Amino acid sequence: MSRKKHQTKIKSNINNILFKLFLGFLIPYLLINGIIFFIYTEVPRINIKEQTDDKQLSKIEFTIDSKLPIIDVKVECLNEEVPYTKSGNVYSIDASTAGTYKITAKALNQLSAVSSCSIESLDDNAPIIHSENAIIANGTITITISDNQNALNYDSIYAKDENGNMLSAISIDQNTGSVQFNVSGLSSIIIHAEDMSGNASEANISF
Repeated sequence: MSRKKHQTKIKSNINNILFKLFLGFLIPYLLINGIIFFIYTEVPRINIKEQTDDKQLSKIEFTIDSKLPIIDVKVECLNEEVPYTKSGNVYSIDASTAGTYKITAKALNQLSAVSSCSIESLDDNAPIIHSENAIIANGTITITISDNQNALNYDSIYAKDENGNMLSAISIDQNTGSVQFNVSGLSSIIIHAEDMSGNASEANISF
């Protein structure tokens, strides 16, 4: 065998070894590392259904796009967890409270996506101050305040006398909505109350 042919054969053998090394090691190495990189960097995506123009929604719907299994979904509003239902790949939340709903979705690789949706007041009705049923006795007035749609904000309840002086309630029964003020020496008061949505009402009572 000539020297030139011998060198060519050696070169061919080296090329074959390198090619086999490329196929047998480098490609699997790149493939495996690519899969590992994908697993450790894949982040789910939360898609919230577009709100209506008036944003007075009673339900929020969303889907989650992820190439990895989702192991946890959490919805919170006003720092409290909110329940949800799932039908197919659509999640639904009954948005009975106005505020910002925070949605968190965690994938199998422990990476999470966070999205939020703000719901404006679902309640545009002010509390009812039942002035017609007020009870005035022994220098006090007792009156009932109610709200049909939302919870009363009892911290917002106060009264003013005819001179504009602020009066705090001397007792509030949150079970019945009964509120009592000291009106000794007064001829009238204005009672103010709000619900948790910020709707306010006032009643002027003379006695």
